[in-house]
Amino acid sequence: MVRKKEITFSTDTGKSSIKDNYGASRFSEEYFETEEDPAQFQPTKENILWVRKNIPDCFNAIKYKGVLIGYSFIIPCSRKLMELFLLKKLTENRLFQEVKKSADHRNFETIYMCGAVVKPEFRRRGLASAALIKSIRKITGTRRLKPTLFYWEYSRQGGKLASYVAKILGFRLKKRT
Repeated sequence: MVRKKEITFSTDTGKSSIKDNYGASRFSEEYFETEEDPAQFQPTKENILWVRKNIPDCFNAIKYKGVLIGYSFIIPCSRKLMELFLLKKLTENRLFQEVKKSADHRNFETIYMCGAVVKPEFRRRGLASAALIKSIRKITGTRRLKPTLFYWEYSRQGGKLASYVAKILGFRLKKRT
């Protein structure tokens, strides 16, 4: 039986290792098949190091007894980039590359919920939603303006997850169709 106190989130502990990022990239490949689809965010060494340096609170490692069992990843964006992505004028990978070049990560208008994966044996416990909510709360802090959340539905469960997170936070939600 899994006890809540045995589950940790890196946004709470402040501890995330490069090993966690590489483990998350393996989860992404298994679930999203990122290597087969260059349009998706590519968890390359360069991208992982950029995330760790520039937006570390956007990656949230979920661990059980110190072992990685899942993660969530969000990307703060401008409204313009969000609109281009929603209109399918940017791929997910291109969105990330544009964020790397131009976004002000302290002053953003939108948040892209890029991904959340939990190992099958730990699913349906609210871990993915908790991870996303914790990351979003961490980067939004005490801001008065609420960013718009957006997502690209990979699965029906992902759509439900995005809706639930937006509802809990009271943020607007947009979906790429």
